[in-house]
Amino acid sequence: MLVANYQSLQDNGVYLREKLVWTNFNATSSQLDYHKTWVQNRISYLDSVFGEYLSSNETGKGNITFSIFPNPANGYFSVQGVSSWKDAEISIIDVSGKTLLKNRFDESDPHPAIFVASLSSGIYFVIFKQGSMTKTFRLAVKR
Repeated sequence: MLVANYQSLQDNGVYLREKLVWTNFNATSSQLDYHKTWVQNRISYLDSVFGEYLSSNETGKGNITFSIFPNPANGYFSVQGVSSWKDAEISIIDVSGKTLLKNRFDESDPHPAIFVASLSSGIYFVIFKQGSMTKTFRLAVKR
């Protein structure tokens, strides 16, 4: 199938157009296996880090809905639907898997704000952990 896709792209002049932009570009069918393997490995890695289902709204135990607000965020966001922040932790991870921020919380602030003013515009993953529960959210930061 990959060879058929390669041939279809070749027949439709896609590789010729690529060569106009990148003069050193040389497409070969042997590159397809490398790219396929790389994408499969990357998706497996991201699934292992973030889980297979990502959303800006998650349902927790007892049908409690967790959500991030505002999303997209500019300077801060908060997690709505958390009844207690005892032993809670929030991590912000970029799309490469790098942890950019990790905060631990307690019950002293019932509605803490998580500041993201230092982050560039883009998509991030927010991981909320509390005890054995882990929820993953997508967060858009927009400047």
